[in-house]
Order: sequence, then structure tokens, then C-alpha cells
Amino acid sequence: MEAMIKKISVGLLALAGVSGSAFAGHVEDVTLPAAPAAINVTAPVQQGSWSFGLEALYQQTDNSDFQYAIVEGGTDANEVNRTKTVDPDHHWGGHADVTYNFAGNGRFVTLGYTHLDTDDSNSTAVAAGNNQGPTRSFIRDPLNLGVLLPSVDGNWDTARGKQDDDYDAVDLVFGQRIDVGQRVQLKPYGGLRYADIDQRDRVTYTSLEADNTTDTATGRLKSEFEGIGPRFGVDASVKLGMGFAVTGRIAGSLLVGDLDEKASSSFVDGSNADNNTSEVHKIDSKHRVVPEADARLGLNYTHAFNNDTALGVELGYEVVNYFDVTSASATAYEDTSGLESDFGMRGPYLRVQLDVA
Repeated sequence: MEAMIKKISVGLLALAGVSGSAFAGHVEDVTLPAAPAAINVTAPVQQGSWSFGLEALYQQTDNSDFQYAIVEGGTDANEVNRTKTVDPDHHWGGHADVTYNFAGNGRFVTLGYTHLDTDDSNSTAVAAGNNQGPTRSFIRDPLNLGVLLPSVDGNWDTARGKQDDDYDAVDLVFGQRIDVGQRVQLKPYGGLRYADIDQRDRVTYTSLEADNTTDTATGRLKSEFEGIGPRFGVDASVKLGMGFAVTGRIAGSLLVGDLDEKASSSFVDGSNADNNTSEVHKIDSKHRVVPEADARLGLNYTHAFNNDTALGVELGYEVVNYFDVTSASATAYEDTSGLESDFGMRGPYLRVQLDVA
């Protein structure tokens, strides 16, 4: 995620362009070229107006793979273990914002809201009753339910992992438009961001016993972070002509908030209900400072109907990353990829914006 943000940052730096020339010879023999014309940096004069934006987001979460099972197989002499994770897919989200452009020298205020809700799952299974002998295959749970619940032996025939992420963010920022020449416009801004990141992991294991009854164990992990803090960034656009422009953004936030976590587990004995057990473990709330970084790059087309009304359409790609926003997964192992505690999103977006005076 950090690498992708860096790549988009490099793309934004290239928007203004870099030109150079080399000159060799004797000063007394040639005429030096004229100095380039100065580039005007101004705050545009604007009338009071409103802008309304809607975005369709097609995002994939990352840095949050949920390891729900370990398949153990092979022989006594050659044991083979495979870790199973819930692979996140792309999901639809949305963003809406409203901007008021103050009459005068390019100042504006924007209120925006972003929402993304994901629901991903994966499952795995082995042949029932094949967990003993010189050749074997069974499923072990990384949640160690066999420790939490003494009636569970920890060897299963099926496993299903499910991961839900619920993300909400609200931004209130004040900014200033700056024209650099006739083609480039920068919009630095600052304000506040509020974010709520809710992650819910669930896994269910089943095992077929000798009496043809089925034992079932369920584990749940839940974490929620709520925080608020300063946000700063800059949007940029470079006019290409005919209403088209290349657009980009680099921004970041520093959120202060609380992280709440809870783990629960339950076991259902298919042959003896007296063995059914459950347990809930709640972790004390933690105060946390969470940095956030986001970037986007897109292509915009705007059509002006008249001096007071314009409609713009923009297609691009966005990356967002919150650092250390969750505790490392309780199901992570040192030799696997699930040790990340970041929460990130990335994917394409489609934006429609209406400007009215």
C-alpha cells in the first residue's frame, strides 16, 4: 500500500512537467536565449457558488487477511501444513460531498462522507475421520479453541471463515485555489477527519464424529476504532484542452481515538448437549494515534453549459491506508502474511460533479 501511494505521488509531481536544455559554446560568439516568461501564481477571482459531488467506489480492502484455518496433512516423516485465509474481493462503496465556493479570491469549504461495507468468505474441507494414522489430513484452528474450550480437541473436517469490514469517514476542510499559469490549478486544504473502522471476523468448524453426530465450534473476533484529528492535503489538476484535465490528490490525517476489541467462542456437542460451552473475552479499550495517507490519480472531463453551470465526470484510481489501526490478528503466525495491523483500501472510482452559481 505504501509503495502504491509513492507511485501515485510521483505521478502527481509529473503533472507540472519538467523541461531542460543544454547550451555549449562561447558567450562572445552567440546570442544568449531570452529568459523564459515568468509564470503567474494567482488566486482566481470567483463568484459565490456551490459544487455537489457523488462518487461510486469499487474498492478492495488489504492488510487485513483473516487466517481462519490450517490444513495439516502428509505423513509422519513429511508433514505438510497450509494456512487458509479469507481473500478480500472488490466491493461497491460511495462518497458524497458538498462544497461552497466563497466569492472573492478562491477560498472554499467542503463537507464529505465516505462509506464502504465489505463481506468476504472462504471455506475448506478434508475427508471426515482422516486425522489419525501414518497418512492423515485434518483442519486445525488458529484460534486455539481447544485451549479456550476444553471439550474441543481442535481437529476438524470443515472450516469456513468470514470477514466483514465497515468503514465510514467524514471530512470537513477549508481550502484555497491557486492558479499556476493558465493550465495548472492547486487546491491545498486543511481541516478535520472523523473515521469509524469496524472489523468483524468469524470462523465455524465442524467435525463428523464416530456416532454420525456433528460437533461445531464458532469463534468471533471484533475490533472497532473511532477517531478524529487534523487532515491536510492538496488536489491538483492540469488542463489538457477541450474540457479534459489530469487530476490528482495527496492527503493525510492524524487521528486520535479508541480501539475496542472482543473475542468470543462457542462449542456445540452433537451427541451431548451438556458439553456445550461458550466464552467471551473483552479487551480493555486502548487509546491510539493513527496516521492515515491517501492518494488518487484520474482523468476529468468538464462541460460548461453557461457561466453559472457546469457538469464534470472523472474516472481514476485511489489508495487509502490507515496505519496501526487494529491489533495484529490473533490468528497470525510468524511465518505467514497476516501480521499486518494496517487497514487499507484501493480501487477505481467514478465521480460526477455539478457546479452551480
